[in-house]
Amino acid sequence: MLAFIVLLLNLVKGELNMIVLFSSSTPSSLSTYFLSNLDSSLGNSDFFFDISFYTITQSSALESYILQDLTMMVDATYDMLLHHKIDYFSNSSKILCLQIDENFKISGNWMYSVHSSLSNQILTAQAATTYFSWTRLAVISSDDVQSIQLEDSFYISNKELIDMRMAISSSLTQADVDNMIGKQIKPNGISMFVSFSKGTTNTLVLNSLQSKKVYKKGSGVLLSGRGMLGATIPDGCLIYAEKGLESATSTEMYEVLAIQQFTNLIKQLKSTALVVSAYEIKTAFDTISLEQYRYPIYTLINIYNQARVARGSIKNGKLSFTDTGIIFPGNTTVYPINSKASVSFGMAYGINEPGSTSTNPYVISSRGGAVYGIVRANQDPTLLPNFNISFIPTNCGNQLYVHDITKACYTPYVDKLGIAYLGTQYTASSQGIITVFRELGIKIPYLTDQASGYILSNKTQYPEFMRILAPTTYNAKIMVNIMNIFGWKKVAVAYSNDSSTNYYNYLSFKSECDTLGITIINDEESRAFPAYYSQDMYANYSAKFQKIKDTRARIIIPIFNTVSMWPWYEGLYDIGFRAGDIMSISMNYAGGMNLLTDSTLTEERRLKREVIMLGIITTANQEYVGTYGLQIKNELKSYYNGADPSYKCLAFDACMLILNGLKYAVDKGDDYEDPAIMNKAMRLAYFTGCSGVVSVDSASNNRNGLAISIFNIQINNTGVYKNGMPPFIEPQIGLYNPTSSTAMEISGTIIYPGNTTKTPSDTRPKPDCPFEDSEKRTSHSGQGLLFAICFTLCVVTLAITAFIWNKWWKKSVPALKESREITFGDYMTMGFVIIEFFQYLAMGPRFQGNVIIDVLSQSLSVNMDDLIDFKNTAFWIALYVVYGLCGGWFIMGFIIIFRIDIRLENVFFFRWLGIFSEHLMPVIGNVCFLPIIAMLMNVFQCTEGTSNKLTDSFLDKDCHQYCWQGDHIAFAIFAIIAFFLYLPFAVFCRPLWQEMQVAINIKANPLYLMIKSVFQMSAVVLNKTVKPTEPHAHGYIYFGTLIAFAVFLYWKKPYNYGRINLWQIIAIMGAAWSIFWTSVYNSATESTFVPWLVLQLSGWAIFLLSGVILQKKYCPSYLFRPKPISLAVLVKFAFGKTISSAEIEKKTPNFVNKKYKMEPLSKFDDTTTPQAPSVMIGGKKVHVSMDDSESVLNDRTFIRTELDTTKNY
Repeated sequence: MLAFIVLLLNLVKGELNMIVLFSSSTPSSLSTYFLSNLDSSLGNSDFFFDISFYTITQSSALESYILQDLTMMVDATYDMLLHHKIDYFSNSSKILCLQIDENFKISGNWMYSVHSSLSNQILTAQAATTYFSWTRLAVISSDDVQSIQLEDSFYISNKELIDMRMAISSSLTQADVDNMIGKQIKPNGISMFVSFSKGTTNTLVLNSLQSKKVYKKGSGVLLSGRGMLGATIPDGCLIYAEKGLESATSTEMYEVLAIQQFTNLIKQLKSTALVVSAYEIKTAFDTISLEQYRYPIYTLINIYNQARVARGSIKNGKLSFTDTGIIFPGNTTVYPINSKASVSFGMAYGINEPGSTSTNPYVISSRGGAVYGIVRANQDPTLLPNFNISFIPTNCGNQLYVHDITKACYTPYVDKLGIAYLGTQYTASSQGIITVFRELGIKIPYLTDQASGYILSNKTQYPEFMRILAPTTYNAKIMVNIMNIFGWKKVAVAYSNDSSTNYYNYLSFKSECDTLGITIINDEESRAFPAYYSQDMYANYSAKFQKIKDTRARIIIPIFNTVSMWPWYEGLYDIGFRAGDIMSISMNYAGGMNLLTDSTLTEERRLKREVIMLGIITTANQEYVGTYGLQIKNELKSYYNGADPSYKCLAFDACMLILNGLKYAVDKGDDYEDPAIMNKAMRLAYFTGCSGVVSVDSASNNRNGLAISIFNIQINNTGVYKNGMPPFIEPQIGLYNPTSSTAMEISGTIIYPGNTTKTPSDTRPKPDCPFEDSEKRTSHSGQGLLFAICFTLCVVTLAITAFIWNKWWKKSVPALKESREITFGDYMTMGFVIIEFFQYLAMGPRFQGNVIIDVLSQSLSVNMDDLIDFKNTAFWIALYVVYGLCGGWFIMGFIIIFRIDIRLENVFFFRWLGIFSEHLMPVIGNVCFLPIIAMLMNVFQCTEGTSNKLTDSFLDKDCHQYCWQGDHIAFAIFAIIAFFLYLPFAVFCRPLWQEMQVAINIKANPLYLMIKSVFQMSAVVLNKTVKPTEPHAHGYIYFGTLIAFAVFLYWKKPYNYGRINLWQIIAIMGAAWSIFWTSVYNSATESTFVPWLVLQLSGWAIFLLSGVILQKKYCPSYLFRPKPISLAVLVKFAFGKTISSAEIEKKTPNFVNKKYKMEPLSKFDDTTTPQAPSVMIGGKKVHVSMDDSESVLNDRTFIRTELDTTKNY
């Protein structure tokens, strides 16, 4: 009662007495601050507080202070036991008390906490993390009780959101905390932090987060109100502080501001009433305490430009904004909602070139593999599940490097290229960029997917560099090994001296050749070509090309960059190489890049490349190896909407090397943003990529054991160059894998230059001709003259034939209507039909599908010119023989026509020459007509040459013989003379021979023989002129000619015997059938010969069967063979039995030697009176002398008589 009276008196006086209680547990800084600043901080200038400070102990009697008119106590003892004592005393004495330590529980009604409860702080922190959707949190506490309690309570409420709990002892140094953050936080990819630590601990933590580059764009940090006190806080941090305490900079100020909220309430009461009772103050305190405990308000503070900016408030677990422009770490306004740590690496990903207006879109296309690698890694739950990977694109060039421009371009990227850099794809530019990086202090690993220059292999010189492929020196060695496997031991090589890269490649190639015993046969002088060789340099370097050509090497290896290689191949064409002359292995996969599809190429240059390069072997680093490789290939194709995934594999593996290095560092708990650690981690990475097993050689900067793909440039028969797809493909036909048990595996068909599957030799044989095959070209002047000569001779043949027919043979042959005994001459006539059938086949297109039919037609046609390869010496021998035959034929014809053998029959030589000539007449004049004419025509076949000049053309049958100069003119004259010696007599003697054969029954119509001569001459002309240049057209023209000839035969019966007429027409139609379908087959682009062979043979079978049926039905037989002699009769005759000659032979042969007639021997019986016998010759009876008849009887020879030599035949 006394205390209350004292208090009331003080209030009336307007004075308030406050006592601040300290203890030994009170922080000295707090007690000192209160002693010096509390009075002024509470605003005693406006109303009076009489503040006293006492340090109490457990034995202190609090009652002694009541006598001093105490109004309010402040418990600053920080002692649990004293707190309970003060709480009890305050409640029992009805003295207001403010508690500044929120860790203590208040039980009385007169004690009030100046801070909100710990549970409200937890609720407030949770409201902020929930709003920003932060997950995978790291919760940090210091070693004080309150911090530990807050952290523990927050963890219990948010276990599913927390990945790591970390308590930082006050005894730890900055280095200790750095190590903890680097080993525990960063490797786990944690980027969201809630700290309940005190200010000094937060300073250590925030310093580490920044130094370890965890505090960056994509991260988030939330501190408690006490955590901001005395801390150095970077921009972007968020702080939740009790309302009214936002400006506190220390713990002491924080507590004063908290007390001030209560004293300000008393101040407000005093401003409206002179006297304020303790109960009125208590009522006011109850209101503020209720708000403080049940619905506390926290201000959301954002550090921006090192100032605290209020962005909103949190009340009862709900966040509301007054300013949405929150700045997060990395100076971004984007909410860091991703729960994964952000990790980036730089990538050359632009199309511009420094100092040039040209662009290079290929870079972005190929780097699509790396872009997809990032996408795939972010979706992979096993690789780096706690990280979000991204890349930083640069556009500072790819192929070109200009120091100042390049450096200026990269300067803004200092410290912004992430953990590594996927650099340019060229050696020279990579060297330059590494130099620039060193100047700018960029030490991160520099990786490339295509820069393959040998110089970058040096780990000592370029420790920051590594590549996902082997150097080109490795590829050069592979080329030598491929040559060795193919058995090529001689080679010509050329290299570009544009940089040390190609020179090293050449040295590597040369060394490997020495190792494997392969000889480089061109001299050193002819090997080096200038930097960036182009087509307009050819004239200056043609001598080097000529030296390469003179070595006769077929295997030619160019060691050039891509830009120089394709024009260099054009140089091979210009010096005279053609398809099949060379076989090349290129270190560069063509892929259509600047090869045949370059829009700047003229058609002439494109054709040069096509001629030389089709069939060569190209090599490239193997892409998409094994099941995993094919999987990635399909994924890339799908990701890029079906686009060709070529060239993306190595970029994908380069990306994965960075990420697997990152994983290695993370798994070890190392700081992956330390360039040295990341460099080491990438070099130690070992994984399966889309190009096989990926690892970096420990002694160099190169990849280990990369397989090499082998490709073959081939014609694409379905492609159209002008409208899109180029007319070539480059399929993979093999794989060279030095780590495999089988070094080289050929999986496809190699189509070598010259469109052959036969492995070429390593050298070109010396040509049969005095010039290279590549120098051959069509001689249009030679072709024109051949056409003129052939068609002139054809017209001459027509004129001569017409004259002979009209003068001597314009007559018909009576049809055979009576039965006669068949003779040898009849058989010969039938044989002519068969031989001519095959001759007509031989004059047509060759049936390429089946060699049997081809050889058969050539053999049975007696066409030795096509059956035997009459070239060079063989041709000249055959030609001389034909010249001789023509001369001999002229003599024979003269003898036969003018019957010299009869006139001079007493001279043995002429008598037997006549017999010999008569026997050879049907062979030389009929059967050999086509071969002889064809052989003579060969003299004029000069359709090829080394130029279009007529005298530069050469004979098709002997390339050593140039045409229309020197000896060839003599040969041509002799051929024309031989033609005119042979042709007229051949035409004339064809009907003459059958007139001379008294014993022949089957005779040809002279008109038919004349037309046949013209037809055969036409067939030869077509064969020699049209067939070589237009084989398909020749086939159809010749087919039409055969049909016309068959129609003529049907109209004008060729023979006097129906059966032979039938078979002659069938033979012509059979030949036409075969010619037509052979032409169709040869025109077909893709077809197997079997169906066509069956079609031809089926047609022949149908013609044959039809002939048999027609012959049986419409063509009666008038020729028969005599019955054979009875064996019994021969036995009787042998043993001397008396039998008549008629019993031995029912009828003796009528004719022998063809021009003499024989009567039956029975007419000259010895028992009769000898009479002068008679002989029938040409239907005329001629009497002979008795001496002659006796001679016949004694010699058992035939009776001879003179012929009327005045009769024309």
